[in-house]
Amino acid sequence: MKHNQTIVIKIGTSSLTLPTGQIAIATIASLVETICLLRS
Repeated sequence: MKHNQTIVIKIGTSSLTLPTGQIAIATIASLVETICLLRS
């Protein structure tokens, strides 16, 4: 049986939003891509 591990990464709100309060989609996409590369 394969055992899955959970990885928790805490990223602050100020890192995920723009100064206007909007979500920083490009930043989130970049973080997701980096995390996926690290896992492989």
